[in-house]
Amino acid sequence: MLKRLQTGDIHGFEMMVEELAQLDRLTQTKSPVNFIHNTFAVATTLAEIQKQELEALDGDIMRVLKCGSGVVLPYVRHVGPSTLYFMPAVVQHGLSDEDWARIKSNTMHEVTQLPGCLWLDFAWELSNKQHCFLSEQVEQYCVSADHMADDSGPFSVVSHQHPLIHNLELQFLETSDSKPQDQNADYWIPYTLVARVSPALPSCALTVRAVMAATGQSDASSVSQDSPRLLEDAPTLERLVCANTARTVHNVGPTKMQINMEAPQIRAWSICRVPIAHVREIVEVVLLLRRQAVFNELLGSCVGITTVDSESMETGASVTVKTFANDPFRIDMYVQAEQTGVSMGVVLRVSEDSCILAWTHQALGVLDSDLTDMSNIPAASLTKATSHAVLSKAAAISSSIPIIVHWLLTH
Repeated sequence: MLKRLQTGDIHGFEMMVEELAQLDRLTQTKSPVNFIHNTFAVATTLAEIQKQELEALDGDIMRVLKCGSGVVLPYVRHVGPSTLYFMPAVVQHGLSDEDWARIKSNTMHEVTQLPGCLWLDFAWELSNKQHCFLSEQVEQYCVSADHMADDSGPFSVVSHQHPLIHNLELQFLETSDSKPQDQNADYWIPYTLVARVSPALPSCALTVRAVMAATGQSDASSVSQDSPRLLEDAPTLERLVCANTARTVHNVGPTKMQINMEAPQIRAWSICRVPIAHVREIVEVVLLLRRQAVFNELLGSCVGITTVDSESMETGASVTVKTFANDPFRIDMYVQAEQTGVSMGVVLRVSEDSCILAWTHQALGVLDSDLTDMSNIPAASLTKATSHAVLSKAAAISSSIPIIVHWLLTH
């Protein structure tokens, strides 16, 4: 708060004061609880998870941002802790080694001003279910091997394998989902931790269901369906991410390409908040949201800006982009090189670990004259082992369909 005053950020200062007032009102409304201690406990827990992920990944902060629980930045964006869970590819490549070192040490507070970054801001809200808060004798939910050997109070130490970092086992203090009769009532408070998604993330039904399952939401099946029939005015991921643009022009180097999008297929919801029953759920939730963010970035790259002199340039390629309701992390591209008349097909898919994998139509056994047959390739055939290694690397580095097309035209 003092830093915001010193920099003249009056609006930011007022927002943080309002957050503190909301915490005070929560305490007065239901049950007195040490919000300050539990806020610090969440921040310390997130920092501990990041520390253990860094150790398992040889100190590579970029890999933590790619396959870990995100980069923790406490008490800068708001009163509580925040996690940076996604950074656009163009922003990542624009940072220096010194910038990454400062991000790693939590000293680059201006990271909050970088464009296109996606955040989780953690706060407390009233809840119908009672949750077990930490007493002042317990500092954090995630513990290291030498932090706590014995169980504490109503908690026990439970080990969980990290979803993506195979050599990392995290230990958390956990308790039962319901309040036992013989347990100290002071631990059980009618508040819950909420991860506020900033900005809200347009998501497919698969992501919504997976996030609800990861956080123990019992009514997940009633919220979404596998392949819902789209109404004319139903929100779709293509329209939300691409601003309802069906045709755009891109200039990549000397190449002018026109990208046409087929009819929208993926029904969409905007995820703006995720109630967290236990801090350990954050690890899995971040991985699910990041996969959606990577796909959105790839899909959003179809939107281009026609430059002043582009009308005088000859079109180098015409690209058709197709999405799938029943495979919402897949994009098929049909590329027609105007000068040579060569046709190419590429399948792009964002894997569960947020890697962009690519397959050429030749590798999938599709003839040059039957590129539309790519749509019939089953998802089970699209494995990492069968993907095009070099093209997948180009796709992962750029997260840009125009750059992927440019690579195809020049290799």
